[in-house]
Amino acid sequence: MKFSLVRTNKNNEVHLSVKTAEWLMERIQTDTKTGEIGRLRQFVDYHGDAKGYDRANSIPMVYPAVELAKTENGRLEIVAFNSLVILHVANLLRPEDQEAVKDAAKALPMTMAALTGADGRSVEILVNVDANGNLNGNLNGNDNGNLNGNLNDNLNGNKWRGRSEAEMDLFCQAAYDMAFAVYSGILPKAIERQAAHARSCFSMTLDPQPYYNPSPTPLLVSTLTLTPTLMPTLTLTSESRSSLGLGLTLESPSTSPSSSSLALGLTLGLTSSDMSLYAVYEQMYKRATEEAYDALADANVKGKEAFITAVAQRLCEMGVPQEEAFLHLYHHHCYQRDYDDDACRSIVDAVYAEMKPQGRGEGDMVSRSTRQLINFLNTRYVFRYNTVMGYTEYRPNNTWIQDWQPCDENVINGMTIKARLANLNVRDKDVRRYVRSDMIRVCDPIGDYLSHVSDKWNGTTDHIGMLARCVKCDLPQWEQWFRKWFLSMVAQWLMPHQEYGNSVVPLLISPQGDGKTTFCRNILPKELRWGFLENLDVSEKRQTLQAMHNFLLINLDEFNQISPALQQGFLKNVIQLPCVKIKRPYGKHVEEFRRYASFIATTNEGNVLSDPTGNRRFICVQLTAPIDTTYKPNYEALYGQAYTLIMSRHERWWFTAEEVKAIIKHNRRFEVQPPAVQYFNEYYDVVDNEVDGQWLSPTAIYDHLRHIAGSGLKANGVAAFGRYLKNIPGIMQKRTANGREYLVRPKA
Repeated sequence: MKFSLVRTNKNNEVHLSVKTAEWLMERIQTDTKTGEIGRLRQFVDYHGDAKGYDRANSIPMVYPAVELAKTENGRLEIVAFNSLVILHVANLLRPEDQEAVKDAAKALPMTMAALTGADGRSVEILVNVDANGNLNGNLNGNDNGNLNGNLNDNLNGNKWRGRSEAEMDLFCQAAYDMAFAVYSGILPKAIERQAAHARSCFSMTLDPQPYYNPSPTPLLVSTLTLTPTLMPTLTLTSESRSSLGLGLTLESPSTSPSSSSLALGLTLGLTSSDMSLYAVYEQMYKRATEEAYDALADANVKGKEAFITAVAQRLCEMGVPQEEAFLHLYHHHCYQRDYDDDACRSIVDAVYAEMKPQGRGEGDMVSRSTRQLINFLNTRYVFRYNTVMGYTEYRPNNTWIQDWQPCDENVINGMTIKARLANLNVRDKDVRRYVRSDMIRVCDPIGDYLSHVSDKWNGTTDHIGMLARCVKCDLPQWEQWFRKWFLSMVAQWLMPHQEYGNSVVPLLISPQGDGKTTFCRNILPKELRWGFLENLDVSEKRQTLQAMHNFLLINLDEFNQISPALQQGFLKNVIQLPCVKIKRPYGKHVEEFRRYASFIATTNEGNVLSDPTGNRRFICVQLTAPIDTTYKPNYEALYGQAYTLIMSRHERWWFTAEEVKAIIKHNRRFEVQPPAVQYFNEYYDVVDNEVDGQWLSPTAIYDHLRHIAGSGLKANGVAAFGRYLKNIPGIMQKRTANGREYLVRPKA
């Protein structure tokens, strides 16, 4: 499938190029060398639309539905019809709004592409359509000779071979109406209705992550709906053709100039990459106040209410969210002048209620009070259901507060009171019912973040190694082992059905004040910092298992305070679990939950490992200097590197048997030496041949040491002493009829 790109230069010369759809999807991921689309978006951010943009001619138009060819006299004729229609969704002022529209469009199999519009504030959806019927012969008895002549016979597809462009326009209009109805029911934002025809187009755009489906399922359109009365009389106006150079405006008898200009797709929405959303709202507010002052001065109208109303009307027309309009008006105009915030909010609410288009298809199934409550909550707040934490989160619907907070009972009660102060007859159970329903957008914060950074690594810079080198230590393998631990942590987030969990724990050892905890906290980016936990009581087993599902990184701070019994039992077991099984509060059965958390630990003591059999679970690191906590990683590139290495499987993120042996050998100097082992080392040597030593049972050795040390041995019996002997490095042992014996030599 090939698209046509048309550009008209300053001399009104038409330039045509034909490219494949794959080429276009790759091309729009980066701006032009001159940055034309970025400049256009900056212009729209300040002025509200593209009127007056003097470099519009340099941006080509994309015709997805047809392949064009240039004749000898310079005309553009259709040589292939791709059976596509364009749906335009405008007024998307937030990045999540655009992504929500794209995600919803992905759910329909007839979506070929969904991409950000040229203004950076809209989404263009390309829908694949097809005629459900026989197009051979005349359409509904019409004579092709009366419809602008026949097309060339090389149109692709037998259905459209020999058909006129007017017939294609007729089909596109019917297909557009059907696609409009289908997509309106699933998209979270309203579709802007436009005239549809074979030469519908949109401006070349910029979208780093467009959605593209090379093999969409066509939306079948019945040929019985293709009647000439459905198709308006379309004419090209030379004024609109050359005013912006961004498209061809199509007029019909029922289309006003203001509404037809919307076909250019340059309406308000998301900010450019060069300006923050807050700065754009400030520019919009400034422009709205200037226009309101001029309009009221010309009409000789005075008064605060009139001014607030005029500014609110213009902000609503620009597509500024209602809560943003109130906050800007209150903070810039009312707060400094002791104007009642309730009065200001009432005016803004009234303006937006009057000007905002009403939704369709709600019917009588939803009560008026419920619609008012949902509108109130979505105006004041933004909600999402956090699939990792398992609850709904919210944040105010403005640019001042960005952190997500859980919707607990205090928050729900506060929302209820504010709703009642806004004259809504609701109760807390009404708010709770909506906030905890499946109408809230589902969000996987881990998957969303990793998907966002998946292409941020340049492929050469070792960001994981740079983070590891912040820790100055005497362990030569530190950078290599930390790298595997870090990759295993990210792999645990990416792969839900692993056979083993991340069973290794870096243990940072140094005196107080060397930045160990700060380093652990800085491993996670700000977007995932909610997943860091550092005050976990490991003795609370159920709480520990719950934390392994709800958090991403658990810091076992002051590791030396964990009792030897916990180290040798529960902790050694949970570190290697691939999933956790617990019973919910008030639940009736045990459920399996995915494990997300990896462990890291810090301590001030040198000898902290009390379980010799669990030493392979830890990477003990003795710091030789304070950690460089001033280094701030490029988190997008850091996790982009991990994502790339894991998904491409270019690097192993688990430890081999040889590496485990090296870890065990390294950790021996950090083991806690119990008194029994110390007494053994004081009075016995380990030998490797029978000539130099003798085979003794644990009982014989224990009795000898007990005679010397008395109660200071503290071995808790022969069985416990035998376990100590078994884990002494290099000791030889054998099993006899009387039990196990060890080859040792008593010291003189």
